[in-house]
Amino acid sequence: MMISRGSYAHSVPILLSKGVVKGWRPFGYVFLALFLGVLLFPDLVTANGNALWRGPTDNRVVALTFDDGPKSPFTQNLLVELRRLGVKATFFVVGSSVEKEPDLARQIADEGHVLANHSYSHSDFTRLSDDQIRDELRKTQALITQYARQTPVWFRPPGGNTDSRVQGVLTEAGLVTVMWTINAEDYTVRNQRFPIRNEPKDIKGQYVTDYAGDVVRRVVTAASPGSIVLMHNGGDATLAALPQIVAGLRERGFGFVTLAELVGGE
Repeated sequence: MMISRGSYAHSVPILLSKGVVKGWRPFGYVFLALFLGVLLFPDLVTANGNALWRGPTDNRVVALTFDDGPKSPFTQNLLVELRRLGVKATFFVVGSSVEKEPDLARQIADEGHVLANHSYSHSDFTRLSDDQIRDELRKTQALITQYARQTPVWFRPPGGNTDSRVQGVLTEAGLVTVMWTINAEDYTVRNQRFPIRNEPKDIKGQYVTDYAGDVVRRVVTAASPGSIVLMHNGGDATLAALPQIVAGLRERGFGFVTLAELVGGE
């Protein structure tokens, strides 16, 4: 089965449309009960197959994760903002980018953040052979270990594209696939220009563009304990929205953790 961005969120209307439930046989009701159990008791189900979609819900914390990069000057600016805000995050980095800017990968680690594997070339893994996938994983693991002095245990598939075959190779490699609870969709406006603020602002969006305000509201309103937030390392929209996201979540009583802290250790 293919897992791609948005497939989980769109499954409810597909299942419930056109009177499908009415004609279900008993196995259908069992499936519906399990599905509703995931929605009503998310702390009981933290993974979809071998893919982690959220963390435990017993603590009011969220994990901010940033895909892609490292890439100058965006990563440096992102690190400055995170340092100012007092937030630690998880960076899913691309191996080829680490190879180009090893000092920047090292800086991410030195500032207390966690690095994770996001492939070497940012290719769709479902279109690669098993050996090609192994090579992508191996090269990226080696580069992160060499330059950031961390050995990743987390992997996020580029574009969120994975299937049972890919998951098998990842499990063989000892990596845990991490998806997301909330997609900030900052990538949809990452090529726009946004003012980078030097002071905290409120979460209502009146001091930023509508685009950045949308990113803020999308994350702040949807957050729940154990949420994994997908953002990106490479756009001004992310930098514009980040302080308000942090302020808004703190106002709602949330703290911030790395993935390692979210699931209970390295």
